[in-house]
Amino acid sequence: MAAHVGALPGLDFLPLDFAGAAAVEQVVSAGLEWSFGHAVYAASADPAEGQVLTAVPDAYDGTGVWVVDIGKP
Repeated sequence: MAAHVGALPGLDFLPLDFAGAAAVEQVVSAGLEWSFGHAVYAASADPAEGQVLTAVPDAYDGTGVWVVDIGKP
């Protein structure tokens, strides 16, 4: 699966560097699970194009990121 996703031409992968780790810490401190933190950081890195595709859009309330709900048919 990782090889397939990694080969998709429209995806950019953002490393979780120090700034990202600090952003994840802030998200966790605000009450979100750590798994949402990197998505928030990645989407915030480029607000003009950043978006999060998720089946749980309510989890991102108050984060300021653009969320696309993929959980509904």
